[in-house]
Amino acid sequence: MKKFFHEFKEFAMRGNVLDMAIGVVIGAAFGKITTSLVNDIIMPLIGLITGGIDLTQWNIVLNRAAVAAGDAAPVMLGIGNLLAVILDFIIVAFAMFLLVKAMNKLAALKKKDEEPAPEEPAGPTTEELLAEIRDLLKEQK
Repeated sequence: MKKFFHEFKEFAMRGNVLDMAIGVVIGAAFGKITTSLVNDIIMPLIGLITGGIDLTQWNIVLNRAAVAAGDAAPVMLGIGNLLAVILDFIIVAFAMFLLVKAMNKLAALKKKDEEPAPEEPAGPTTEELLAEIRDLLKEQK
């Protein structure tokens, strides 16, 4: 059992796992920020544009007749909440797209800096030049 915990500790302390954990925590915090942005700023602005309609409260009642008769509690589809969640997702996805695009650009710049300069074409060796001079001298005789 002690070996199991030792192996788990080594796994948990590896850089990739810690990086992933930090990413999850930051992602959760970023998710809360975007949710607040959507619910507290964007949706009220959309409501103002649409004439005061609160889209987060936009629901479709499926059993309208039963509710009107007082026989059942309302069964509703939360269309407005779905729109808010979709908008939240789009904002997060766009932010991740921008982040990945910036990281790819930095990686390309780093790769470009690391590429070795193209080598100049190799000229003839000393032996080849001497052989050519010898052949020219033979032709002159």
